[in-house]
Order: sequence, then C-alpha cells, then structure tokens
Amino acid sequence: MPEFLIVCWDRQHVSACQADAHGGSARLTGGWTGVFPEGMVPSQNPKAAGEWLRNQWQAAGFTAKSVWLMMPREDVILRHLELPAIPDEELPDIVRLQTSTRSSVSLESVHLDFLPLSPITSRPGRDVLAVTLPKTTTAMLTALLTAADRELAGVSLSSSALAAWTTAITRKRGLGDGTTMAVAFGPGRVELAVVENDYLNYAHAARMFDESHGDPLAIVLSEISRTLVAAQRLRPEMKVERVWLIGSNETFAAALSERLNCPCECVDPTDRLADWVVPEPMKALPADRALLFGQSTLIGRSAPCAIDFIHPRQPPPVRDPRKLIYAVASASALFVLFVVGGIWVSWLASLDREIARLKAEQTRLNQFVNAAKPTMEQAKIVGAWNERNIDQLAQIAKLESLMPGAYERPYFTDFLYQATTGGDVLGRLTATGAAKTEQQVSEFKANIADQPYFVSFPRPVLNSRDDQYPKQVVLDVQRRAPRPVPKPAVAAKTPATPAPAAKKN
Repeated sequence: MPEFLIVCWDRQHVSACQADAHGGSARLTGGWTGVFPEGMVPSQNPKAAGEWLRNQWQAAGFTAKSVWLMMPREDVILRHLELPAIPDEELPDIVRLQTSTRSSVSLESVHLDFLPLSPITSRPGRDVLAVTLPKTTTAMLTALLTAADRELAGVSLSSSALAAWTTAITRKRGLGDGTTMAVAFGPGRVELAVVENDYLNYAHAARMFDESHGDPLAIVLSEISRTLVAAQRLRPEMKVERVWLIGSNETFAAALSERLNCPCECVDPTDRLADWVVPEPMKALPADRALLFGQSTLIGRSAPCAIDFIHPRQPPPVRDPRKLIYAVASASALFVLFVVGGIWVSWLASLDREIARLKAEQTRLNQFVNAAKPTMEQAKIVGAWNERNIDQLAQIAKLESLMPGAYERPYFTDFLYQATTGGDVLGRLTATGAAKTEQQVSEFKANIADQPYFVSFPRPVLNSRDDQYPKQVVLDVQRRAPRPVPKPAVAAKTPATPAPAAKKN
C-alpha cells in the first residue's frame, strides 16, 4: 500500500503522521507535532520553513515522500449553492458557472472543488457546497514541501476530514442514519461539522480567545447555536440526533445536551478506530488526531465528503464517437458480403443516433449560454457607459483654450457636468464665471458655437461681483457625441462624348 505523510496545517502549529492508506482503510504510524520558531512565517519564507520541517520530520522517522495537507476551515471560502435537478456528470460545469457569478475574484486564481449534499425532500433540485482555495496558497505549500524534500500529493479541508471521522465513529458504534454534529476543540480554535448520512451538510470554525474576552465555554455555545441556526436555515427539516465532542469535558457535554435536547458524548478520537500507538506529544491534541484519522480514510476513496483541491471533481470524459464509427464501418464491411440491405438500415440507424446525440448536446449548450446572458448584458451596459464617458480634465482644458485674451482672460467660479444616457447628447454643462468686458463674453460664446459638439443655450450677460472682472459669464451648453465624417463620394467616370464629325463640302 502507498505511504503518505498526512499533515494537519494550522496558523499556530502543525501536526503530522504517516499512513499506509488504500481504499478507505489506513494504518497510522508515528506522529509529530510542533510550532514554527518565533519569527519564521511560512508564507513569507517558505524555503526556511520547509528546511525546518525536513529536519523535524527526519527526527520523527518519517520516510513517506508524498504529502496530503489539510487546510483549516478559516482559510477557504465555502458557498452553499442551490442547483436544478441535473445528473451527476453535469454538476462540475454547473458548479463552476454558478461560482464564477458569485465570486469576486477570477476562478483562474483559485482552486475549486465541491461536495454534493444529501437530498432535500421539501423542494426540488440539488444542493452542493462549493469550496475555493487561492492558488497562491498552494504555490507557497509546494515551495515549502520542495524545500522539505517532499512532494504535494493533495490538499484537502479539515471539515471534510472531521466529517469522515464522524461517519467512522457513528458506524463503529452501530448507530443508524441521521444527523450528527461533531465539535472538535483544538489549540486556539474550535471546529464544527454537521453530517447527515455520510454527507457534510455544514461546516464552521472559530478562533478561541483567552478568558479576558469572556467565558470560553459560553463563546463555544454561541458558536454552536450560530452553526445550527445557519444549517437549519438552509435545511429546515434537519434535526441533530447526537453530538460527538472531541477534546471537551463532561461538564460542557451536560450543558450542551441540555441546550440541544439530544445526547452529547465526549469521545476519544482514535479509541477502537485505529491500531495506532499515539506518541506522547499528540495525546494532548485529540482534535488533530481525529482530523489525521479522518483524512487517512479519504485518501484513494471517492467519498461524498472528500475534498481534493489538486484533483477536484471533473465531468466524465467525452466519449470519442470515432471509435464507434470505426467499429460500425468494420462490421458493415464484413456484413456487406451477405446482406446489402442490412447495411443500409444500420447506417440510417447510426445517423439517427448521432442526430439525437447532437440535439441533446445543443440543448445542454443552450442552457449554458442562457445562464451567461445576464453577465453579458451587464458587460454591455458597462461598455456603453465607458463609450459615453467624458474626460472632464480634457473638457476643462478645451474650454480654457477657447477663452479670448491672454493673462486677463475670463475665468470660471462654478463648473457642473451632468452625464445623460441614451441619444446623441452625452451630457449638459453649466458654468458660471467672470470676464473683463462684454466683448470677451461674446467672443467666448462665439468660439464655443464654432465647436460642432457643443450646443449652447443663450443666457443674458449680467454684472458680476468682481470689480476687476465686472461682466458675468453664464455658460449653458449640451455636449453631443461627435458625428462620423462622411466619406467623400467617388464620382462616376462618364464616357467622353465624341467630337462631331466635320461636314464635307
């Protein structure tokens, strides 16, 4: 069986164990946990962090070169999507399309995978959890593992590992189907997963603070209540039947059982689940042990709660129709010696199947095109707005160049431009200023009238409040779109008229 190094990644500490995993079964060996030295930030210096991990893992006796990393729930974006009732092979394309319309960043800059949710009887359609992780994170992890003399085999999510552990412990105890909530207390954080019949329906995580921020147990209870309210808003028929607590105590279990009105039990995460001699440093980290075991059961297995950002769920490969055509053509070539009419019927049948397949493909493509129409309409609106945009600084400079006089030319005190939509009028410009003489006002307005894209409305010349510039300039013009210059017509060549013949005497 292949060997893997499973790593539980967190902002504060890192835990790892070695596993021989295959097809949902795993044998865990070894174990290590540690905190990066002070001043060492993996995102800033992945090479130094990788060299430090290489020395630590060599001392721990790890020999596996392939690494599975579990990212914490806080480092990913999880979206709940409601989709129409479509077959499984169309889910990857629909999820990608829906995520692109809701994401504020390009899908080319993130890894995308999704989890199908259990069916909902109260409404039609399908629900999925779409999960995205920035590609900058995986690039940093790849550089770090290269420095650690390892290679990145997969990147998973701590919530999916917690869901896998929850399914394993529920089956081990012989309990039936239903909704189970797992609450894992780790160093400085708490993670929650709501699992129904092997499906991860909701996931949440929160950072914990010291007692100066309040009672930690009260904070955890509020996070649990917030999780249940959010999960039941998405799935109103959900009812939690049991709660597994990892790294907690009986006092908190009793308080939570009273609040949720269901059994709550503190569980040793690897008790009776794995034949694993837990190293002494990891005995104080039950949440990490649960995540490591849960992820070990997901490697090499197509489970409903499995996440792999490196190898996400993909639509099935499109079948090559040429193979079928070649087979039919070969069979027809042999059969033509016996029944020519049968070949003709077989050929017509193959054409009918191809037409039906192409029609189905056209219907599916039309659905994709119709789903993208709102985005294209918005892009057209933005493009039309950009085409009608006026550079105000250039417009002010243009008006200033039309003012008569040298250093004692008129000036503006107020300037207002209001853009319009539709038609050939781009906007209306109103401005107020002052000039030395009324002649300057007249010359200025005459210069504006000579511009083809300005339409001026007459205003009377009044007196201003400036003694040195006594005449008021009131400008009220419309800014029109420039008209295309018509191309000069090409004159048609007319045949030359022959000169009249000279008369003979």
